[in-house]
Amino acid sequence: MYWYAAQALARAGFVVLTFDPQGQWQSDTFGQAPDQDEGVPAQTTGTPFYDGTEDAINFLLSTPQHPYEPAPSCTTGTSHAAKQNQRVAEGFDAAYNPFWQLLDPSEIGGPPATPTEPPACPTSVSGIRA
Repeated sequence: MYWYAAQALARAGFVVLTFDPQGQWQSDTFGQAPDQDEGVPAQTTGTPFYDGTEDAINFLLSTPQHPYEPAPSCTTGTSHAAKQNQRVAEGFDAAYNPFWQLLDPSEIGGPPATPTEPPACPTSVSGIRA
């Protein structure tokens, strides 16, 4: 999401979450192995946007009772949960959305906050609606 849009929405009273897909803006171009080349060069498959959107929504919906856990990569199935847990333990990442009490999950489109199984990964991404 572009910063100007996020700022305008926040000023209007919305809870806003921005994220930076792999290979875009300030994120690292290459991710962590074995899926470090996912989406390189940028925007070739759209996978980082799909994975990033899914992870952003999962983090937004996380609570102390249901901490955030990254979804496995669509390309390799790799789980980066261990990396997330290590970053939480080191104080670099939050275990859950610190503003979870301000959020009404019924106002967000998409899957429920605690799906029984992960959604299928798309074979191609033409657009993302959340």
